[in-house]
Amino acid sequence: MKQILFSISYPIRLWRCLKSWQQVILGLILGALFGLVFKSSAEFLKPFGDLFINGINMIVMPLVFIAIVSAITSVSDGNKMRRVGLRAIALYAMTMVLAAIIGISVAAVVHPGAGLAYAHQLQQVPELHHIKWQNFISQLIPANPLKAFVDGNILQVIVFAILLGIALKQAGEKAAPVVNFFQSFTHVVFRLAGIVISFAPYGVFALSAWVFQPIRLRSVMVVGEAGFCCLPRLHFTYGDCLWRWLESHADEASRLL
Repeated sequence: MKQILFSISYPIRLWRCLKSWQQVILGLILGALFGLVFKSSAEFLKPFGDLFINGINMIVMPLVFIAIVSAITSVSDGNKMRRVGLRAIALYAMTMVLAAIIGISVAAVVHPGAGLAYAHQLQQVPELHHIKWQNFISQLIPANPLKAFVDGNILQVIVFAILLGIALKQAGEKAAPVVNFFQSFTHVVFRLAGIVISFAPYGVFALSAWVFQPIRLRSVMVVGEAGFCCLPRLHFTYGDCLWRWLESHADEASRLL
């Protein structure tokens, strides 16, 4: 009886010993094998993968908003906050330019997506419209912040968070209860994000099993080629910092539960 219990509990203990990013990679591989072996029977796993994706989408807006407001209100030196903000904007602009150069160069050489049949979808492609810079500037500040959250307009949410953080700093002591609320709510949102991220291996397994069915294998290979083209941009733009950040936050999220 003890041997049976040991044989059952050993894989569970081995799974818990793995780091979070290792669990995600293992879930991806196992899900791919599951989809290739069981084929259409793996279709029932897709709702579980959709739950994970919905959970990620659920925490993005609150996480960005709360993090920006808390970061601005936690900086006591106004000059330091101004310097950090200008450096962040400059870094963001440089990474956008570098990402565009790398993306155009790689796409011109590799031609990602070649081989997929899009003829039956051409009628569904909407007509492209040129965006005027006047319209872009005028839409930076949301007329309705709640609508920006609902529509998922991340740029308007960021601008609203920055303005709210600056207003709280200028309000001084009278805004202390609101500042304390945002500081406390930050821990709650990060804990919620940790809970969602802790299910990443299982969500990746479900999505991988659904995607890697033989009928979708050709599409997966083409999409994988396109994803591989993103690696140069990640490497040259962020370097080793991205992978260290992902590993540290994944391990932190695994400890939250």
